[in-house]
Amino acid sequence: MRFLPSTKAMLLPIFLFLLLGSVACAPISQNAINSQYGSAPYYEIFNGFMTSNSGSVALEQDGPVYSYEDSNIMLGLGFPSQRNSPTGFSLFIENHTEEDIHVLWNESSITLPNGKVSGVIHKGVKFVDRNNLQQPTTIAANSRIDEYVEPNTNIYYDTSSIGYGGVWQVTPLFSNDILQAGLSTGLNLRVMKNGAKEDYRFNFVAKQTN
Repeated sequence: MRFLPSTKAMLLPIFLFLLLGSVACAPISQNAINSQYGSAPYYEIFNGFMTSNSGSVALEQDGPVYSYEDSNIMLGLGFPSQRNSPTGFSLFIENHTEEDIHVLWNESSITLPNGKVSGVIHKGVKFVDRNNLQQPTTIAANSRIDEYVEPNTNIYYDTSSIGYGGVWQVTPLFSNDILQAGLSTGLNLRVMKNGAKEDYRFNFVAKQTN
């Protein structure tokens, strides 16, 4: 003779399933996020400035993107969020002229929060070639490029990883979750246009202490 399971025996697994599901799907509270990462993404607590041949001006800000524009060029730097341990900057460059503009990566640099200056490596360059010469990137007339740049001194080959012969690692730009007021970082981008070199210096200074 077959016996049907009791109602209690049938309901118990269903109850446990619903309980566990509700816990797994519960949203993380903002307080929990703040306690782990600080109270704001980095881009919300920085003042941004651009210094070029024409002087120094405050950068325009749209969320995480700081931008600068003149009659020849538009530059935008995606200042990364505190929450994803950023290793570099997203960058776009628009050429508003009728001539090619060349980005001189070998003559560009990143100023780290500790005050040291590093060379840059950009998208498409292998980590093993981080210290080699990089060909300039040409931006055709009235066109745009999108890039990602990192300090090449923050890239290293880690042989201590268990189970691997070694892996490439990139040290995050910021080692602490909370920034102190006055801490700064930036990107110096050197370009050539109309046969002359020009520097565009992004500079970010923390404006508050969390």
